[in-house]
Amino acid sequence: MVLDDRTGLPLGRPFVTGCIDDYSRCILGLFISFEPPSYLTVARCLRDAFLPKTWLQERYPRVSHCWEAHGVMRELVVDNGAEFHSDSLEAACWSLGIEIHYAPRKTGWFKAKIERFLGSMNRGIAHGTPGTTFSNIFEKDEYDPSKHAVVRLSVLQEMMRIWVVDYYHQKPHRTLGVPPASMWASCIRPEDILVPDDPARLDAILGRADGRVLSHRGIELDGLFYNSPELTGLRMRYGDRLDVEIRIDDSNIGEIIVLAPDKTRMFEVRCLSFEYADGLSRWQHQVCKRFAAHHIGASNPMSWLEAKEMIARIIDEEFAHKRRKSAKRLARYQSVEIAQLPKAPPSSTKQETEAFPRAEAPEQPPFPASEPKDPAEETSPPELPLKAKKRFAPVIRDRSPAMSEEFADDKQSRPAQGD
Repeated sequence: MVLDDRTGLPLGRPFVTGCIDDYSRCILGLFISFEPPSYLTVARCLRDAFLPKTWLQERYPRVSHCWEAHGVMRELVVDNGAEFHSDSLEAACWSLGIEIHYAPRKTGWFKAKIERFLGSMNRGIAHGTPGTTFSNIFEKDEYDPSKHAVVRLSVLQEMMRIWVVDYYHQKPHRTLGVPPASMWASCIRPEDILVPDDPARLDAILGRADGRVLSHRGIELDGLFYNSPELTGLRMRYGDRLDVEIRIDDSNIGEIIVLAPDKTRMFEVRCLSFEYADGLSRWQHQVCKRFAAHHIGASNPMSWLEAKEMIARIIDEEFAHKRRKSAKRLARYQSVEIAQLPKAPPSSTKQETEAFPRAEAPEQPPFPASEPKDPAEETSPPELPLKAKKRFAPVIRDRSPAMSEEFADDKQSRPAQGD
């Protein structure tokens, strides 16, 4: 259980999505929020895993070590949760050259590494902090986690990063015999880590895929219209009514990404009702539409904007009266998210514990590691000279049978995460 920084109201139990490197046991990415398990939470976790975490110590000065583990993996093993069975996830992995493997049902050993990490993190952070929701119901007795919750959102955010970077990555692993950070440093060279060359294009690839018709009015999505001069140019070139593929960030429907028919260009297109839609999630939009229909008796962007303002006032009143019952839904509506990944400039480089991806790696590193040392002495990874990352340009492409041979060739010639 966590507290809202502004009101002190208990918000509930957040959802966690994590990605672990199979060979080194390093954590590649984390995403924590009140958003229920969905493709959005999976995509945010993968984005955190792909890109360098250069922002970490600027945001959390008390983090002592660097979080070196990142990059696009060769294979991704996921659970059978509904959030992992989506065309958007398969299309994103296909464009990035990642092969997805689904763990069979009722085979916990396929996910043992991530399960163990989550258990260790839960014991190391949650169960040592007032406000924990005990995994064993018999331990609760008269303990009310809502009454005893003392961890604020900002504090939990910092605790999670410090625990992963300064404790888990630096502590000798029982199986490896060395800390995960040392194993990572010894088995992969920084210049061999695959990193997407353009974070903006990565956002397009990880966005939820959908198909729409482009007409003179633009593109309609959930009752909202999107249009721009660039889309007018597409209609003049390809026809008055055009079937296009779009990519949607469900956490912000103020803009969508429209792909040209040849998939070589993409356009960021604003909503025509930008004042209403900017920063609004798709779930918040659905709430506003229902509220407007029931309480205003209208269904148009102006009524949705009025509903949005009314809901904001209601939420302030709910928090003012400290009503715990609806706090978690209010936190989700306010988009209270922990470990929200910052947007990187183009020029720069929840759920149940079984539903977490992990990156697979080969059994042996490609070159010998350093001489083994006493695990007690392995407290930090060896310093390596800074070298340029191996950047590549992901290609937005369809998962057609004709592409399978090309994908197989790409996968064979590509170094794997952890090599």
